[in-house]
Amino acid sequence: DTAGRWNEATDELLDRHRKGMRTQGRRLKDEMKSEAPKKSGKFANNIRFKTFAKGGSGRGSGANLGFRVTIPGPLGKWIIGGTRPHVIAAKMAKALYFFWGKVGAFTVVPKGGGFKTHWRGGKLIIGKGHVNHPGTEPNPFDKRAYNSWWPGAKAFFSKVSRSFVKEFTTV
Repeated sequence: DTAGRWNEATDELLDRHRKGMRTQGRRLKDEMKSEAPKKSGKFANNIRFKTFAKGGSGRGSGANLGFRVTIPGPLGKWIIGGTRPHVIAAKMAKALYFFWGKVGAFTVVPKGGGFKTHWRGGKLIIGKGHVNHPGTEPNPFDKRAYNSWWPGAKAFFSKVSRSFVKEFTTV
């Protein structure tokens, strides 16, 4: 009798709260997008979520209903955790090419190097073949997003729990 009540309650729970779980996943994804760094916007636009439901219907082990938010890796790991100082050198391309804000100019670092650093055509040409990156500070945008999302989600999850108990005890 208990197993039957459990399966019936979990099936109804899944059906009733699937839409709410999608809403919560979408809310967290949107919070993460709003907190994520947006230098070009590509990183934030690639934050995704997916809902899942497992179990229920005759399995006797209950059901899981949830969602997963994913961030693009490995860049997400480096943004959230920061990086140590490190050397950057051209590997596949013939040169590194980037705008160096501190200098206020585009910078070229040819592969191999072996010449003096100089200016040419308004660009800084670095002749040592690599640059020493100072590292980046951690940006825990995921935690800020979670802290902003949680109060609203907590009310939803409490409602799901209460409705499950009610469903289970009245079946």
